[in-house]
Amino acid sequence: MVQAAEMLAGFDPADHLLEIYDEKELDVAAVQEQTDALGFTVIRGWVDPRAVTEGRETLERNFDPGLDRVRGPDGYDLLKTNYQRVCIGHSGHVIRDHNTRLQRIFYNPIWEKDLYGLRDTWVRMSRFRNALMGFDRDFCIERADGGLFTASRVQHYPAGGGFLSSHKDLPYARSLKRNTGLERGMNFLLIMSKKGVDFHEGGGFVELDGEPCYYEDYFDVGDLLVYDSGNKYHGVAAIDPMETFDWTSPKGRFSGLVHLFQD
Repeated sequence: MVQAAEMLAGFDPADHLLEIYDEKELDVAAVQEQTDALGFTVIRGWVDPRAVTEGRETLERNFDPGLDRVRGPDGYDLLKTNYQRVCIGHSGHVIRDHNTRLQRIFYNPIWEKDLYGLRDTWVRMSRFRNALMGFDRDFCIERADGGLFTASRVQHYPAGGGFLSSHKDLPYARSLKRNTGLERGMNFLLIMSKKGVDFHEGGGFVELDGEPCYYEDYFDVGDLLVYDSGNKYHGVAAIDPMETFDWTSPKGRFSGLVHLFQD
């Protein structure tokens, strides 16, 4: 495996890291400025890593592939429920010629049953998102608001080749602009798996100057990655591709997200 440190000469993870534990310590302008200057910022302390680990372990322990369901053309509202689906092939909006993925998604709305013990984590992530994006503190936390809702979810990239090709979240950015007037599609991604322990090869990346920065090489479970996913290419390189692929196993890489989706 080629290490990201070799690919990104001069990259210093300390430059990207901010420790912020509560709202009194949050300097929105400073986070935005650093994110714009460096491509992404990593927030440590806002989310409790123990709660993240416990949530992931609960999901793994109770994982049932028999709960996978297909979402048909009229099934959009399933995203507002506890809903588990497999995604293979092209996404709904092809940005590059081959915007493909192999992943499983566990939608877990804040207002639904707290299956994994992650409700407090989703709320804290959403409040951080709201502060950075200029919304009220509890915007879209308990209910849809302004034509949007919080699609809190866990994404699983299975060992044996789970991946997400490099892309920009242009539909997400357009939806935000249409509903809120915001010009940028900020993303807030929670690291839920430890590289070298839970998986060993591949991982999430954000492109910096045309090169992938594999952030899980440098940062840890509970860290919150902040970047403009509408303007930055990002994805997931194949997870442990030399292992035998098994859809019935929870092995692999997990991450958490709180995008604002169209209601």
